[in-house]
Amino acid sequence: MTPKLVALNRLDGAWWPSSDSLPEELPGLVKAMVGRFGRIRVVLLNPQDWMEPPSGWTLPNARSPWVSSSTSHERHVVSLVRNDGRRVDLLLIPMGESAAVSRAAMHSAAAADNGLTATQTLAAARSIRFTAEGRADG
Repeated sequence: MTPKLVALNRLDGAWWPSSDSLPEELPGLVKAMVGRFGRIRVVLLNPQDWMEPPSGWTLPNARSPWVSSSTSHERHVVSLVRNDGRRVDLLLIPMGESAAVSRAAMHSAAAADNGLTATQTLAAARSIRFTAEGRADG
């Protein structure tokens, strides 16, 4: 996460879930974000980033946010709408991405001056050459 939400940033941080199962991963993210920002009213995502959730699936708590899934939402972004109406956009690290690329993309997404889209952030991270140890080469 960026140290402070910056209106000009395209991304406010990144999320690297351990699977592409929305029912398994989303409750933990919401819990972490509630701890930082207070109540989350809505979660926006692109269904192409996830395995299809079970029919009628929702988060298991009455105070849980409404989950909206639309192909018009930017790929590789999970947006959380806070109770005050402000939006937090997180780069979603795709399944199968290497650890080195994932770390580079997360670092870029969390930079206080980032202006890249999720697609641009991932492309930039994928273009870095890494050593066998996962460090940037050069």
